[in-house]
Amino acid sequence: TTTTTTTTRTLSSSSSSVSPTSLHMLYITQNDKWSCGFRNLQMMLGSIILYLPHSHRIRIHSNNILNNDTRVETTSTIDKQFLHIPSVHQLQGYMEESWKDGFDKTGAKHFNQRVRGRKSKIGALEVSSLLAYMNIDATVIQFVACLESRSTLGSFVWAYFNRHVGCCHRCHQSVLRSSPFTNLVQSNEAYSSVEYVHNLLSNASKEASTKICIECCQHPLLPLYLQWEGHSVTIVGIEKISNATTTGGYHNHNPYQLLVFDPMKRGDALKDKLMIPDIIEKKQSCSSLRLPTRCLATMRLPTNDLVQKDCQVVLCTTKPVSNSKKEAMKDKPQVVTAAWEAVERFVSRNKIK
Repeated sequence: TTTTTTTTRTLSSSSSSVSPTSLHMLYITQNDKWSCGFRNLQMMLGSIILYLPHSHRIRIHSNNILNNDTRVETTSTIDKQFLHIPSVHQLQGYMEESWKDGFDKTGAKHFNQRVRGRKSKIGALEVSSLLAYMNIDATVIQFVACLESRSTLGSFVWAYFNRHVGCCHRCHQSVLRSSPFTNLVQSNEAYSSVEYVHNLLSNASKEASTKICIECCQHPLLPLYLQWEGHSVTIVGIEKISNATTTGGYHNHNPYQLLVFDPMKRGDALKDKLMIPDIIEKKQSCSSLRLPTRCLATMRLPTNDLVQKDCQVVLCTTKPVSNSKKEAMKDKPQVVTAAWEAVERFVSRNKIK
């Protein structure tokens, strides 16, 4: 016989008896075959924009997406931060500006310096470079080439949503665990995204605990951008399925299901499933309820479905980007490869250039 236990972590998961600060997100869908990268970037910005200074150009110059884009789905009251999300046309304009400023020379050459008004697909590297141009700290994590690297995706995301490492820039509470960046943790200095990534990968290589961190703050996490060839989604949570069998011998090496906002799926399907009587009548938040399985069915993406694909994740932090760091990211984007030694061996063995 087999017993199955599912543990879920989301952006606002909390170990506290007090409901954490809620994070409202827009579910932005696409009605085409090319704009998923821009739509997921818009969803990311909808969460990040709250932490940007009021003088930030994105907050000043961006149009009200809710008045100009009908492909927006939401199940909550609209917060003011959503009024400043750039439209796709504006994001394309920012990309061209970033190229003129020296960012992502490879991408600029690939797109021939033009994307505005065109149906051009973008990926994780373009998203990360554009975020850097916007003074938003971001790092690309690659899960590529071999099973050792690709199979790390689930445990990496699990460590992120369990808050196993990191330090919150808003309150400077940190997780005091051993890491390559011990001095940073002890001084309660907020991680940069690349430091955060190295710590998460180190943690992901160990046995993943189902216990959420109780030492860190309860501020909501930022969503993650996930890319594979041909499509991208926004990760807003994760489930871990633990299987215990009395007959022995069964082991699932990758028992994770990502919870994602997929621009290709209509948001009204998820909205209908979230309209639970307890939420509507008692006006409770989703984060304070144990949601029925049917609510998450349309959001699930098993990591086993991705283990044969090269994937990239973009992780952001709210730590300010210095001018010197921004200049450095022009020529060298922040990219980290999971299980890079195994990837190098695989590449060398198969002579991949």
